[in-house]
Amino acid sequence: MEWSIDVNETQGIITVTLHGQLEVEGTLEALKSLWAEEDRTGINRALWDFREMVAGGVTTVHLREMANRHLRDRPDLPESLAAIVVSRDLEFGMARMVEAFVSQGPVDMQIFRSMSEASNWLAEED
Repeated sequence: MEWSIDVNETQGIITVTLHGQLEVEGTLEALKSLWAEEDRTGINRALWDFREMVAGGVTTVHLREMANRHLRDRPDLPESLAAIVVSRDLEFGMARMVEAFVSQGPVDMQIFRSMSEASNWLAEED
């Protein structure tokens, strides 16, 4: 799995793009880099681009582990917005599970099938 982060300070959005086979550790590394950018820039809106990511082989246990570690590793996480963009049904369903797992935390998460819808939602939410 490969990932990259792009900070658009003008729009106030940090975009995290994942490519290839989804991996728990790789996703957590990307999450830590996102947190570092949020701390550096003060931006609390993230756009996760999973359109080129394949979730095959990832189980519900893996998804719950990622969500639990996310909440445990960053207890001081400020209120923030996260939009996840997927292109396939499998990844949409898995993203919805992650959304449910993190719902007790400070992140308002929504799942989308298009980048423009996700960007619009992030721009409109206050």
